[in-house]
Order: sequence, then structure tokens, then C-alpha cells
Amino acid sequence: MDTKPDNTINRRIAAGLCPSCGVPNTTGTYSCDDCREKSRTRNRDRQTRIRESRMAACLCIVCGGARTDERVTCQTCIDKYGPGIARRTRDRAQRAKQAGLCVTCAAEPAEAGHTRCAACAEARRPGEAQRARKTRELRIAAGSCGTCGGPKESEARECDGCAVKRSAAGASTASAARRVADGKCRYCTQPALPESDQCAHHWVNKILHTRVGATAGNALTPIMLTKFQQQEGKCFYTGVPIAMGSTASMDHVWPTSRFPLLVAEPANLVWAASHINYMKRDALPDELLVIARAIIERADKIVAKHAEVAGLLQATLPPPAPPLPWTPPAL
Repeated sequence: MDTKPDNTINRRIAAGLCPSCGVPNTTGTYSCDDCREKSRTRNRDRQTRIRESRMAACLCIVCGGARTDERVTCQTCIDKYGPGIARRTRDRAQRAKQAGLCVTCAAEPAEAGHTRCAACAEARRPGEAQRARKTRELRIAAGSCGTCGGPKESEARECDGCAVKRSAAGASTASAARRVADGKCRYCTQPALPESDQCAHHWVNKILHTRVGATAGNALTPIMLTKFQQQEGKCFYTGVPIAMGSTASMDHVWPTSRFPLLVAEPANLVWAASHINYMKRDALPDELLVIARAIIERADKIVAKHAEVAGLLQATLPPPAPPLPWTPPAL
């Protein structure tokens, strides 16, 4: 019968210890958390050094083979790994979008009317502009329209169709700017919300396009406008007043990160205060109540700690922040 050799690693494993450092291992995995993190860090550093050396030698960063263009990977690796990477990237972005999170980092909430958080949008902006300029230059150099890539009949930088569209877009942008200056919605002639450049209809519609998609968003817009009136302009969870365009946000009662099939279910959508929605995240209503009760039970200690810290830092604290735009309900 074969037996494992009596060495240090096997003795540590048999004793329930981490085979690398010898400390008790209760994680249920091969090594402890510290050693596993150190191993990940070493692997990441090694992969980074390999990629940098291959890029410096103008080689493919994946396989180390020769590449014939300015891309960092060879055509063989693109054909082999590209479809899988693109599919996983699309699936991850779709899940993040349904959950109302940034499609790039999938960690922070997306800005209203956008699919990315402010930090990721700002980080992508220089790269997007650079790629757009490069694509336009390559199209023009090939004798195509710099905007759409189609054929063009003149020596201009774009075809006649794109030139007409650009002129119309410029006129539309100017009209929108005039409407905004007059206090109207940038998309129609209805009055804009107090802290927005859109009317209530277009503001709600834009949020729904981001949260549930264009087709479902168009159908849900009148429903959510009616629901805001039914809630009397108050947060569903706290009852405090909320305002469209500023403190109001749309929430899935059962979070779509855990129940994606309910993303466009009208009964699962409510209006909530933005900061309450952010606090709730992907919790179910009963889970949110557990958190709220735990906070209420420790209210005395929280108030006492607040007074203690305020007393210690009173001399160095900045001027007090302006009051909240709502009055918290009595406990």
C-alpha cells in the first residue's frame, strides 16, 4: 500500500497546519489566508514582470510569440482567447448593470443615467478619446469616412451622410442648450426639475433605461411616475420627503443581484431616498430591518460616542455641515 513520504509538508497537513508556514489552518483550503495572499502577490508580480519584458521586446504578452502590429497580443492568442474574454466581460457587465453597479469595477453604484461610477468614467475618458482619434485617423488614411468608416466620394474627412448628421446634431445641441437656459427640459418643452436639466418624464425614463433597459424602461416610465405620486413623494423605507432629480432614487425591493428575473417587475420597484438606497445595497427587506433594529438598540451608545468624539475634536473640527434636506422620523 502506497503511503505519503514522512516530510514536513505532509506532517503539517496531517496536523491541520498550513504546509507553508506551520500555523493552524482553519480555512478549509490548502494553505492559510496569509500564505495564499502572499502566493497571489508573488504570481501577480511575476506575471507583471513577464508582460513588461515581453512588451519591451515587442512580443505577445500572452504566449511570448512574435506579433506583427501595434496590438500587445498576437493574432493567434486573439483568435484563441478573445471570444471567451469578450463573453465573460459582457456577462460581468450585464450583471453589474442589472444591479445598478458600475460595469467596469462592479463595486461602486453607477451614476444616475450612466453605466459607470464617476471614478471609472474619469479613468476611461483619456483612453476612449485616444482610441477614437486613432480609429478616425486609420479610416481617413484608408480613404474611408472618418466617422462611420464607409466610402466617401470627395476629399473631405467624412461622407456626405455623416456631415449632414453632424450638422443636425449641432443644431439639436444648440436647441437643447437654449431650452435648458429657459428652465425647460433639454429633450422637450416641459419645465425642468428644480435640480436637473430634465423634466420628470425624461429623468425617470433615463434612470429606467440604465436599470432595466430601453424597451422595459419605456413601458415602466408612466408606472413609476404614478408610483411616485402614490408614495406622496416620500421614501418607501423611511417616509421622509424626496425630490426627483436630487434626493430620490429607484430601488429594487428584492435586489436584482440576487433575483435577476425581477429586474423589470413593477411590483419590485419603489422610490427611496438616495442615501437609504445606498445603505440597503443588496439586502432583502427583512435583512434591512435586522440592521435597523440593531442600530436602534445601540442608539444610546452611538449618541454617546458621537458626543465623545465631538468633544475631543471640537477645537479642530471644520465648520458644521449644512442640515440634512429631510427630518429623520422619531424613533
